[in-house]
Amino acid sequence: MKGVEPPRRSGARPGDAIGVTGPLGGSILGKHLRFTPRVKEGRRLAARFGVSAMIDLSDGLATDLRHLCRESGAGAVLEERRVPVSGAARRLSRKDGRTPLVHALTDGEDYELLYAAAPERARKIEAAGLGRTIGEIVGAEGLFLKRRDGRLEELHAKGWEHR
Repeated sequence: MKGVEPPRRSGARPGDAIGVTGPLGGSILGKHLRFTPRVKEGRRLAARFGVSAMIDLSDGLATDLRHLCRESGAGAVLEERRVPVSGAARRLSRKDGRTPLVHALTDGEDYELLYAAAPERARKIEAAGLGRTIGEIVGAEGLFLKRRDGRLEELHAKGWEHR
């Protein structure tokens, strides 16, 4: 894997699939204190699968996806049914009343990887058990969530914002 350029945030193109390496949300229940950085997975995604863009999920899925899209000059549509929600997000939801999906979209410090890849490469990534496709990069600016019933809603980034 030596000599492989790391993917940047700016390489996503319309038609690319959006994927993540693991379940999201609820990290405040402890994952943020005992996580394994996804360095090995990132190197594999770059070298073996040639992902077009990548970012770590430290500020929340919606916020970090917005960063990737802004750098790439694109937008994104996430599929509600495909976003992997962690058990911690479900537990936290019972405590605070926010839905597990909201936690998966907005909680920070998940330390998973968010990537964009050509659809055929994304299918190979899923087949290898390295990630899950959760949406698509689109040409129009903005972030959208495709609900289970097919409705498209604007997705507002509500994760951590650096000042």
